[in-house]
Amino acid sequence: MEEELQQKLKNLPQNLQDAIFSEDVANKIMAIGKKYSLAIDGIGDLNDETMNVIAGITHPRDYVSRLSKRLEVGADTAKNIAGDVNEQIFAPLRESLKSIHDIKETGTASQPTQPPAIKSPFEQKLEEKVFIPPLKTEVERAQKENRYPDKADPYREPKT
Repeated sequence: MEEELQQKLKNLPQNLQDAIFSEDVANKIMAIGKKYSLAIDGIGDLNDETMNVIAGITHPRDYVSRLSKRLEVGADTAKNIAGDVNEQIFAPLRESLKSIHDIKETGTASQPTQPPAIKSPFEQKLEEKVFIPPLKTEVERAQKENRYPDKADPYREPKT
């Protein structure tokens, strides 16, 4: 088993080999562990899982679920930890990691599509076409109506 691991490490690209033994990577993992208040053994587990991805033992798609199990944290916390590891550690190694894990980049993943903008109800009402009858027509119609018989004023008291 250990010979297999040694052989796998020898076959890795040089930048991944350097990352596995890098003090800078270890310090970044320590800082991420402290940021999320992980215990010392939790930081060790974070380091192990991260190194497994770099060494090609664990596939990156399994990284978050394995972190969640090993660190005994929720899925959201595991995603946040993985996001920090991705930005700080995996980003400079991205091309080499893709090659050892046989990940092909798809065009849709690199350019996320934005959902269509949702208009507020106010904007929607402003865009609606509303038919407003001409004022002249309304005035003529009101004049033609005879509201009171004999043009009597309803507010005036009758003479007695």
